Amino acid sequence: LRRLLRSRQVRELMKRARHFGRVDLPDLIRKRPPAPLRPFAIKRLSRALDEVIESPDVSPATLPDDLHALRKLCRRGRYHAEFFTPALGPAAAELTVRFKRIADPLGRIHDVDVALERLAKERVAPPRRLARILRRRRSAAWKDFGKAWRAVRRRKFHKRIARQLQ
Repeated sequence: LRRLLRSRQVRELMKRARHFGRVDLPDLIRKRPPAPLRPFAIKRLSRALDEVIESPDVSPATLPDDLHALRKLCRRGRYHAEFFTPALGPAAAELTVRFKRIADPLGRIHDVDVALERLAKERVAPPRRLARILRRRRSAAWKDFGKAWRAVRRRKFHKRIARQLQ
């Protein structure tokens, strides 16, 4: 590692990076003023919310991969909301919480689905009680998800968030 860090290629790379940071980047910033953040943030966060809301409706029988895809959308939306909260205020903060309330139970459901799949592939039959416990956990997570999912899909919620994001 030391030899690599002292190599000519790394020195040249660092020299170009310094030049970019000290000369090229300031020139770019002066020539092209940055776009306003708020309109960009509103557009991105609105799109993230729409992607989640427009997802196909789900039920306890929905395929694990489809539930996992919805979870990834919610997590991406949450990350955007967290990032833009300083620029957008309470609406983005609320979206952060709402996305998390959907994604967390979906994560628990996914974990249980993976565990049940592993148990089914075991050579030795696992205790029946273990599968029952896992199904109970899935059911509890499903209730948490359902409550959060219904809340986010309410028209009243959409209108309020849209007003706050203006």
